[in-house]
Amino acid sequence: MEGWRGARAMGECFLRSAAAVLHTCMVIITTERLLLRQVHIGDLDVFTALFADPMVMRFGPGTQDRAWTQRWISGCLEDYHRTWGFGLWAVVDRAQAAVIGFCGLTYYHELSGAPAIELGYRLQVSSWGHGFGREAARAVARHSIEVLTLTRLVALIDAENQRSIRVARDCGLKHIGETVLRGVSTGLYAAPRAEIALALARP
Repeated sequence: MEGWRGARAMGECFLRSAAAVLHTCMVIITTERLLLRQVHIGDLDVFTALFADPMVMRFGPGTQDRAWTQRWISGCLEDYHRTWGFGLWAVVDRAQAAVIGFCGLTYYHELSGAPAIELGYRLQVSSWGHGFGREAARAVARHSIEVLTLTRLVALIDAENQRSIRVARDCGLKHIGETVLRGVSTGLYAAPRAEIALALARP
């Protein structure tokens, strides 16, 4: 019995250590409360739950299943390592050492007649209302202009999604019209690098 308990304790310790390593490796951005790191196949369960939540997916393509989530993770890894060098990153609540969603950048070859890079995020419902979306988005916007030296960011936001509109404005993005993505009309927000920098200079 003692041997079994010892083995179990070692196993639990290993799992905690593995989780800690997963959350601290591949880190792109660190903020006061969050880590933004590359998505990993070990995140499959948490992102499957995220994409299956109708409240999280109210604005967007609708709820998705585990197979779709696997393809999404593969696409993230492709963006990091073979295509753009950036992409959508896992958002980790440092206090809980838990993934609470994603935030990052998506490249579009053509959006309203020109290439564009979108700033976007989705978080678990339990993490709403704590300022995590704003904190993550502003950190990604700063990384975009200071590290990646991007010259412009856009955001695609439904007119009813007031939370995301406020976050976009906090990053300096302004409503410039409507665009069509996958056959659906949506609000287009955008800002050049200088206006983003001005917005980020404000607390």
